[in-house]
Amino acid sequence: MRELSENERELLAIVWRAGRMPRSDVNRHTRLAQQSVHRLLDGLREARMLSFGEAGIRGRGKPSPSVEIDGSHHTTVGLAINAEGMRYCVADLRGTPLVQGQLEAEPNDRPAVLAELERLLAGWRAGLLAGRNLIGMGLACQGYRTGPDDVFQPIKRLSSWRDVPLEALFRDRFGLPAFVENNASSSVVAEHFFGGGGGHDCFAYLSFNYGFGSGLMWQRRVFVGAHGNAGEMGPLFTEAQKPVRPALSGLIARLRAEGLQIATPAELARDFRPDWPGVRDWLEEIGPQMQLTVRALKAVADPGAIFFGGDAPAALRAMLIDVAGRGFGREASPSPLLLPSGIEGDASHLGAAFLPLHRQIY
Repeated sequence: MRELSENERELLAIVWRAGRMPRSDVNRHTRLAQQSVHRLLDGLREARMLSFGEAGIRGRGKPSPSVEIDGSHHTTVGLAINAEGMRYCVADLRGTPLVQGQLEAEPNDRPAVLAELERLLAGWRAGLLAGRNLIGMGLACQGYRTGPDDVFQPIKRLSSWRDVPLEALFRDRFGLPAFVENNASSSVVAEHFFGGGGGHDCFAYLSFNYGFGSGLMWQRRVFVGAHGNAGEMGPLFTEAQKPVRPALSGLIARLRAEGLQIATPAELARDFRPDWPGVRDWLEEIGPQMQLTVRALKAVADPGAIFFGGDAPAALRAMLIDVAGRGFGREASPSPLLLPSGIEGDASHLGAAFLPLHRQIY
């Protein structure tokens, strides 16, 4: 795919957000001259990034054709490097998933993961993606960054991915542009484009998985900070607080102590019941840390909303929101809305698939 100009990216974003619109209406959302807009739109159609539909009659004057994102040619691949399973997604230029699934390879067996993904890509190119242009690969990785932007320190169960330049590894192995963010930042991308975040220029996403993290969206762009770790919640808690931070590993341990055979966040999400013994005790225990989290986000980022997502099921998200809301008093300054994510389940693989689009196009 050729490199796009800033004006082309602006027009594609306008059309993406609208879904479909008359070509003549695009001018209302940009400061570009009408002649420039039409020229750029024609060029994007030639690049098979936009398609024009039948002209609609709207009052006097020449009817204007409709314009929308062309999802028939350009595609991306996303992979979430997650200890509970390596989820993937192939998406078109609209961000619509074409296929989703989970690799069979053990997540900590890096050679096996790369080999399986290579086999899948070969099969997709021969079938699903035949005649389509694969423009990039997005990666979502657990853990925090150190050193170079694309080197992460994930948990022990993903030790084979530590200190690995991920963008270079995937770019060289698959011959594609590669883009990487941590899981929570990838999820905030998914929330922005597919969940409830589209109505907020600034919002946060809380990812409740085996661990706990957050992502930040600022002025419709992911905010990662100077070292790429904005939203990393580990430094917020003292050593004494970390065992009672709102990570699902703590809830799973509590449920197992109560005799419930729950081993993974996926099993928790599938079978969760609010009346299980131990659930409310756990919520009471993690309450102060949950409230500290939302107060810190309000004080530092001033988000319009905080979305509760990750592997936490809908009923648990509602309970966490209730607990978190107690952290706000009668401050004079406005507090963010506390909302359940608009995406069911962990969204990091969806955000990973959209990362090449977010970085290169929208």
